[in-house]
Amino acid sequence: MTVHILSAQGSLRDATGTWYTLGGNAEVKEQWSVPVLGILREYNLMEQAEFAFVQAGVRYTTVKKTTLGLGMAYLDTQPFEQNEFDSRTKQYWAYGEVSLPQGEHWSHRVRLEHRWIATPNENFINLRARYRLQYVWSISPSLYIKTHNETFFNFDEANIDQNRWFLGMGHRLAPGITVEAGYLKNHIKRSNFDRICVGLYFKTSFLKKEPLHAQHQK
Repeated sequence: MTVHILSAQGSLRDATGTWYTLGGNAEVKEQWSVPVLGILREYNLMEQAEFAFVQAGVRYTTVKKTTLGLGMAYLDTQPFEQNEFDSRTKQYWAYGEVSLPQGEHWSHRVRLEHRWIATPNENFINLRARYRLQYVWSISPSLYIKTHNETFFNFDEANIDQNRWFLGMGHRLAPGITVEAGYLKNHIKRSNFDRICVGLYFKTSFLKKEPLHAQHQK
């Protein structure tokens, strides 16, 4: 049995997995919006769930397009040993972030996460910082290429313990609706994982729009 478990672990770690994202941003007031995000990761293509994540918050956008955000998140992680459910980990996060555009293509994001982590053996609190550098290049009115690199700094261990690099393409299906697909390389300490990513993103607004005749009278 031990040999079987170790073999399963090795195959799962080496497999190309999937990473699905559903994200949205709802404008609720001038310069204020509510972002939501859901993620499902799987160890291999479309089976054996590894990681589920949901997040929601509030975001303020300045006149210079810098965004400030606060929010909460919940994460549920299933270990590689699929038969050992007693090692599942749950996390609750409070986060704050700043996103800063630079020119037409580049943007920076800095996020600070205060994480409450619960395992079967212990509960502890962890503080983590993340920095993402992103580049987006439009190749047509509806198509674009996106790449970004995000580095994670763990304050408890005083080191960089994770890095994510993504390269993919996006297609604007309709106003406010975008789909993306690409490849992500995820380094976690001494391990690294390959993921095929598919994401659906939407934007909506709850603001009342003025009638067309009222706009012309201004």
